[in-house]
Amino acid sequence: MGRHPRLMRAVPAEIEHQIGANVPGLVLAIVQRDELVVSEAWGVADIRSGAPMTPDTACNWFSMTKPATATLAFQLAEQRLLDLDAPVQDYYQPFTFTHPARDQRRPQFDISCGS
Repeated sequence: MGRHPRLMRAVPAEIEHQIGANVPGLVLAIVQRDELVVSEAWGVADIRSGAPMTPDTACNWFSMTKPATATLAFQLAEQRLLDLDAPVQDYYQPFTFTHPARDQRRPQFDISCGS
């Protein structure tokens, strides 16, 4: 729990509420200035075997790539290496939109069900 005792007192109660009711297992990692400051696991990694979730358990990301990609894009924008208002094709010419009406830049970082 390290240097974040207040956070780590508040978070486990909500996580414990979610474990079992909505999710089988969860890992929380907090990185601050390139240093892992919190690494905790709750619940099970495998429902059938009951194997516990650990901070080292490999998990499927599914839609988690969306916030990871958005975070990277915004970091690149902060460094002025990516223009969020430029057409995507300026960076990757073969890219085409499935829905041409959605040919907008910043909304591509919206995270919505079914996208």
